[in-house]
Amino acid sequence: AGVEVMQGDMGDQAALERALKGIERVVLASPPIPDLPRLEATVFDAMQAAGISRLVKCSAAGADPQSPDVFARLHYESEQRVLAMGFDHTFVRPVFYMQNVLDWADAIRHCGQFCTPMPAEAPTAMVDLRDHGAVAATIAMTDGHIGKAYVSMNPVLHTWSEAAETMSRQLGRTIEYFQGSHDEFLTQIMRAGTTRWAAEAAANIYAKMGEHRAIVMRQTAECPFGPHTAE
Repeated sequence: AGVEVMQGDMGDQAALERALKGIERVVLASPPIPDLPRLEATVFDAMQAAGISRLVKCSAAGADPQSPDVFARLHYESEQRVLAMGFDHTFVRPVFYMQNVLDWADAIRHCGQFCTPMPAEAPTAMVDLRDHGAVAATIAMTDGHIGKAYVSMNPVLHTWSEAAETMSRQLGRTIEYFQGSHDEFLTQIMRAGTTRWAAEAAANIYAKMGEHRAIVMRQTAECPFGPHTAE
């Protein structure tokens, strides 16, 4: 309620400028695509043309040009453009969205199991998309966040075996987790409609996630989140 929906196109600066007319602050959340820096650059140019300086950019944990995570490298490139253009910015860097498990819905429904390349007892920092969105919006509308970067994560770490136990309770049947091979993981999430590029990138992220989290926690401060849990 009270939200006006405007149509834009991240590849069309003129369309974005029309959509941004009368806007004072932007929260930018982009899909995981290989040309993310180019498309976000179009958004930044449209913002500049519209005279908008306040930007909250949803980025990626561990954003760094040397990261093994392709998403982190792409977001780092966009972050550097934001800095160069001088926006009043805040970066919000999520670790792992709980809703990513929907990529495994088909395997869970038909086989009662799911996999990633990670060990069953590997602790993972997850965050609910609703919490991530609420915090990004709060940051955009409150003072004290300009020039800062936050890691968006739930302070409670979950293992994959615990995730399977939670699914079992919620679904009323046994759901099992196993550490799958690279190809097993690709097959699982591509069956859900994920592109091969995104699937390969995700497989690499899961394989590196333990090291990845250690890196991001040294680089940035944690951002506290709301009440949503894995349940």
